[in-house]
Amino acid sequence: MIQIFGIQISSNQTLQQAITKIHGIGPNRSQQFCQYIGLPSSTTLGNLSSKKRNWVVKQLEKFITEWNIIIDIELRQKNNLAMNTLRAMNSYRGVRNAQGLPVRGQNSKSNARTQRKRRRISAIKATDSKSRKNK
Repeated sequence: MIQIFGIQISSNQTLQQAITKIHGIGPNRSQQFCQYIGLPSSTTLGNLSSKKRNWVVKQLEKFITEWNIIIDIELRQKNNLAMNTLRAMNSYRGVRNAQGLPVRGQNSKSNARTQRKRRRISAIKATDSKSRKNK
């Protein structure tokens, strides 16, 4: 197991797969990174020496700062702030998201089973926790 930015990655994964485990970096960005450092994307992390792995991590940090990529906790905070802003404005998207319903105009009578299921599960969890407190 190898740790990059606090994320555990198995040593038998390719470089491209390993980098996509970081929240905010997708397959296209990881392909760009592989081209940036000049290693093939099919290189497995287990085959690299520890010195080479450390070099890859340093190059990844450099790549993220040069391309101004927001990753991991900062990206999650940015997304949460945007959603909380929509909820505070009482916009349609914010209200639908708070209710656990589809946001982008999908039908919710016959479709959106997953969204309604999540809402029902969260309601069940809330009632269970209340009943446990009362006992």
